[in-house]
Amino acid sequence: MKSYNRWNGKSRKARATKRNEAQKGAASTHSNEGVLNSTAAQQSSSRRRNIDPMWWTTALIGRKFNFLPNELKSTATKLACAKAVVESHKVLCPDMTRYFTWVLEQARRVRRTFDFQETCEALGVNPQYVAEHLVLLGKSRWQKVQLEGLAATISESEIRMYGVSRLVPEEYEFSPEATSKEASNE
Repeated sequence: MKSYNRWNGKSRKARATKRNEAQKGAASTHSNEGVLNSTAAQQSSSRRRNIDPMWWTTALIGRKFNFLPNELKSTATKLACAKAVVESHKVLCPDMTRYFTWVLEQARRVRRTFDFQETCEALGVNPQYVAEHLVLLGKSRWQKVQLEGLAATISESEIRMYGVSRLVPEEYEFSPEATSKEASNE
């Protein structure tokens, strides 16, 4: 069904087509300027963001965890959510060891932020525990802490809550001795 404008009787589609043809004609009269502008617009719209699949896994864990009632939210529940997501999304992350190794690497990177250690020491919490929980908050919060600092990004009560318990179990802790033993056994 055509939609007609009551003032001139032409359909909206006909007017849009006429307007597009007029713009194309105007672009072709101005040497290469129109071509360059249209090429730049096409390139910017077709660019894809390169997102690490581990951050996708973290986002899925966050979605699963954030919709739970507050009474159920704990470190054990967060760990169970992580295990469930990793088990169900093998394409993004093949196993728990690889995921927790990645979490520990990101935690190490965020601990090098300019005020991270000082803020954690002032509040009397373990910086490693806070960093592990911070990685599971997501990429945007992780980057914000790196840019602005821990104290400016996360409240003191949240920092104290995260600093109480360890997120990554010791069995997934990276140790050079364990990897050298596994390599010698093969």
